[in-house]
Amino acid sequence: MEENNMERYLHQAVELSSDVDSIIDRFSEKLSNLENLLSCFLAEENVIVANDFESDEISEELIEKALTFDLLSAMLSFELREVDDLMGCFQDRIVDALRKISCENSSELLKIQRRLDGSEELLKQSRDRVLEMKIELDQLCRTSFRA
Repeated sequence: MEENNMERYLHQAVELSSDVDSIIDRFSEKLSNLENLLSCFLAEENVIVANDFESDEISEELIEKALTFDLLSAMLSFELREVDDLMGCFQDRIVDALRKISCENSSELLKIQRRLDGSEELLKQSRDRVLEMKIELDQLCRTSFRA
């Protein structure tokens, strides 16, 4: 019975190991896109604040920009939360696979273990990037459109 469990764990670890590169590539691409969006968002917010708070009047255009800003910040916040949750689930799968195969000592398993360890580290770094973007967006939302 225990041997069947180990075979199943090994099979799951091998499958996970083969999926790792494509999944991490997709996370990296998504993070790059979110970072680009955040940069554009920051630049636009700076332009809005510089141009629209020079007078005390509130125009329809400023109201429209403020509503657009709120909508985009909510969307960006949602996307950051979503990608962070997905990375967390994937990281949990890696940790679980590593825990299950850690007692075996075959050379094939050691390769898989090293690969999964490296992937776990990449995910930690990616989640740190997400956290930095969340903080930056939060600070931006707290200070936006305040005269």
